[in-house]
Amino acid sequence: MAGLSLQSIRLLVLVRREHYYKISNIEKEKEATGIANVVGNKGGIGVAFSFYETSLCFVGAHLAAHLEMVPARNKNYHQLMRGLRLGRYPGDLHNQFDHLFFTGDLNYRIAMEREDVLRLIHDRRWDTLYA
Repeated sequence: MAGLSLQSIRLLVLVRREHYYKISNIEKEKEATGIANVVGNKGGIGVAFSFYETSLCFVGAHLAAHLEMVPARNKNYHQLMRGLRLGRYPGDLHNQFDHLFFTGDLNYRIAMEREDVLRLIHDRRWDTLYA
């Protein structure tokens, strides 16, 4: 149905043939957040559309890497949510679609050894993992 890329960031939305004619208002957009907000090594792409009366938006992103870059990742996220010009009210994707799917290489990490993380997951210690 729709596909878009920004350097190595790719998003492809497929729909079954029997549903194709129930799709309307297809929009595609991309936003670079890399060096000087021009280079597309970081950033995101979005596809939005209506399926019957339900509005859907899919965003694929690649956010800043490395453990100490949490503020940069958060900034990338907010820049994408403001910069992807999709929907009736460009400037903020949060509240204008019935369903918003934000996916990709988000680069958020837990600063623990893998075995410790797996043990905490097994023990359902979500509070420790969130911290």
